Amino acid sequence: MKNLLKNNLIKNYMILVVFFSLLEISFRLISGISLNNIALLRIFIGVNFVSILLSFILSWFNKLISKILVLLVSFALSAYTFFQIGFNNFIGVYASVNTKSQLGAVKDYIIDFFASFKGTYYLAFIPFILLIIYYLFLD
Repeated sequence: MKNLLKNNLIKNYMILVVFFSLLEISFRLISGISLNNIALLRIFIGVNFVSILLSFILSWFNKLISKILVLLVSFALSAYTFFQIGFNNFIGVYASVNTKSQLGAVKDYIIDFFASFKGTYYLAFIPFILLIIYYLFLD
């Protein structure tokens, strides 16, 4: 048990669970998807599984490298969420392998694509900003 705390396994797990949960909740609120849904239970189970896996991988690195990797993953997921919301607003569907044919429409109208983003879409970066604040002031 002492080894687990030394490697920050539990701490990274808790940070990742909170981050992923906040990101999912912000995505649902921005997209107008109901939070009163049984899918949230399935998402919470998935968040726990991914958090356990990532925290186990991060436990192999020292504390500084672990923090940097958490921030990189967090920023990438926040940006992915931001672009998914924008893609849904612009095209009408979320980006997936099946919608790769629509990538040309976005590429041809890239200026219009970014102009279609509403200010509320930037709220997807709030969990990432909270994570930075946590690392700077509380950790």
